[in-house]
Amino acid sequence: MALIYRDALSLIRRGNWNDSTIKEKLDALQAIEDEMAHRQGRNRCLVKEQSLNTDDYLECGRYDFFQRKEIVINTAVLNQEDSETAVQTVLHEGYHAYQDQAANGLAVHDNEDQVALWRDNLDIRRYISYERNERTYSSQALESDANKYTDEAYRQLRWESDAEHSGQSELLNQYHPAFQKLVDENEKYRAVRREQGITN
Repeated sequence: MALIYRDALSLIRRGNWNDSTIKEKLDALQAIEDEMAHRQGRNRCLVKEQSLNTDDYLECGRYDFFQRKEIVINTAVLNQEDSETAVQTVLHEGYHAYQDQAANGLAVHDNEDQVALWRDNLDIRRYISYERNERTYSSQALESDANKYTDEAYRQLRWESDAEHSGQSELLNQYHPAFQKLVDENEKYRAVRREQGITN
């Protein structure tokens, strides 16, 4: 049976994370990805694990823009003592899925100029990988926008996890102020999608 989002909020707490199997951690990350996909009005991605270790740096994960459209989490990240890096990686890579879908007309975003930048970055001839140029990689629109989203979404998720843990689960129907603007924008454009008859 699939893990639900509220269970994932409990599992990602430090003690629970340490006591969980790789499969349980992946199930929690999948539940988080499913919830974020719903909030963003996009199609969900499958979350998988794989060893992505290199000699130079720890690659936390990746979203496959160009082929499988899946999120891969590095096994080494799943084995860390706390869930912070794993959760942030799923949020970040899930936002890449949103960018990809927005650029290809499968998700709605409020700023067409921003989507045009994402679309330009997604041209495989112009995409700059981390290995090719670390500084330019981080400053391109796909990465800088995903980093900003991840910071805000992670604060929201930790707030929700704390609310669930403290028995104030009624707060889960609210949003942390830092996240509210994103929620408002996404809801506005989901309404546009509904009016256009777009349901996925």
